[in-house]
Amino acid sequence: MTSMKALMVRRSITFKLIVYIIVLLISILGIVLYLNIEDQKKQLLNEVIRGATQFSDTVIKSTRYDMLMNQRSNVYRIIKYIGMQQGISRVRIFNKDGYIMVSTDPAEIGKFVNKSVEQCYACHAVGKPLERLSTTKRTRIFNLGSTSKVLGMITPIYNETECSSASCHAHPANQKVLGVLDISMSLNTIEREIKGMEVRSILIGVVTIIFLSILMILIIKGIIDAPIKKLIAGANRIAGGNLDEEIVITTRDEMGELAHAFNDMMHTLSDAKNELLNLVETLENKVEERTHALMAAQDNLIRSEKLASIGKLSATVAHEINNPITGVLTYIKLMLRKLRQGDTGPEDLGKFVEYLSVMERETERTSGIVKNLLDFSRQREPHYRLADINTILEETLMLVRNQINLQGIEVVRAFSVLPQTMADADQLKQAFMNIIVNACEAMKEGERRLTIETAFDTSTRVISINIQDTGSGIPETEINKVFEPFYTTKEKGTGLGLAVVYGIITKHQGKIDISSSPGHGTTVRVLIPVQDEKGSVT
Repeated sequence: MTSMKALMVRRSITFKLIVYIIVLLISILGIVLYLNIEDQKKQLLNEVIRGATQFSDTVIKSTRYDMLMNQRSNVYRIIKYIGMQQGISRVRIFNKDGYIMVSTDPAEIGKFVNKSVEQCYACHAVGKPLERLSTTKRTRIFNLGSTSKVLGMITPIYNETECSSASCHAHPANQKVLGVLDISMSLNTIEREIKGMEVRSILIGVVTIIFLSILMILIIKGIIDAPIKKLIAGANRIAGGNLDEEIVITTRDEMGELAHAFNDMMHTLSDAKNELLNLVETLENKVEERTHALMAAQDNLIRSEKLASIGKLSATVAHEINNPITGVLTYIKLMLRKLRQGDTGPEDLGKFVEYLSVMERETERTSGIVKNLLDFSRQREPHYRLADINTILEETLMLVRNQINLQGIEVVRAFSVLPQTMADADQLKQAFMNIIVNACEAMKEGERRLTIETAFDTSTRVISINIQDTGSGIPETEINKVFEPFYTTKEKGTGLGLAVVYGIITKHQGKIDISSSPGHGTTVRVLIPVQDEKGSVT
């Protein structure tokens, strides 16, 4: 939970904004501090160089008289005394050839300097000494010894009129530079000052960054974070369905305008919700009314189609009933003739018993046909009870047996063992009869075979009934319309048969689909889920 909150904080706009501002502050203050430190370093170094220049001029002027008088011992003493001053690392004088004449380090006297390493390089870089050199080019910073860093400055000693005309050591008047004064001043004090300045600058920068960061965090939290949290809380309340509590942000900036827009949206949603609730309530009433009307229309449709189906059956049923009644009537007339003639004997009594047995059997068959027809035509509310689909199919085939026989249709049964399911047997009988009658009417010529196949899928607990004919088939463009009410391809059809079938199968939570190919017959597939006595799918 803690890690989740930390992740949400890192992803928040406030956190990102604070990080960006802190990084920006560190970058800007870092650059400013760096430039300031470098500028102060440069100023301190310029001060040191200025001091070294003044110090070099002072040394030259201090030794001028003794050098004119060629009093070298006084020059050595002055140089030695100067070299003992605090901050002076080394003082020496060498001639134009680099021969060290005077030095605070006695070991160097009488040696030559390396012109390519010492400050001499600046003058001798072009192959001959330059008479004038800028102060910057006369200085360099180097390490004297292992750790001591010093500033070295060379100052040319020029040939003056007094020097070239002196009797002691006259120099030619055309010689411009007589020698060089080389002073090395320790930079330890400057280094300490610079380090102290750097430390102070860094501390000031860190304190400034911390102070500004805290100030920016407080400002951001007050101006941005707090209003955003209020907006998020308000949005969550709206998402949760609370459209009564407004978002309170009193500022007049963009956050205030956004909160005002949220509140307006909330009021609009509240009004829309109330309107929607009223509409839903009204719609529920209308849907209920419409449902009752549709159920009544469906019942009327079923009754109408049932009556139409009864009308279609009337001819075949009449023929089916007429055959046994004709036989019974024939036997009755025959028996009456025998009895009226009065010549009945014992052998006639045996025939009479045989006749009466045939009459009984034919009468029972007629009674069964009438009973099935009455059960099929009786108007009542759907009544679901445990039923066997195979039995329902057999009883349906009995109803249309005469039509099947008259058309010479071969019936192929491929029944599987099926579990019983809750169903309205009469309605399913009506649905199957409509399908079978349509199949019979489609087989007017050629091979006439009606295949009825049942199966049970144990994994899905669904019973499938396939009724296949070898009729003319249905065009592909028309097959999607066959379940529409009043759609028919027959000259005298009502267009309600398959619509009623669809309604009955749907009431049983089943599905129906048709596949057909013109000239190759049609297959109607009905899927009915097995339901227990409570009406739930098992």
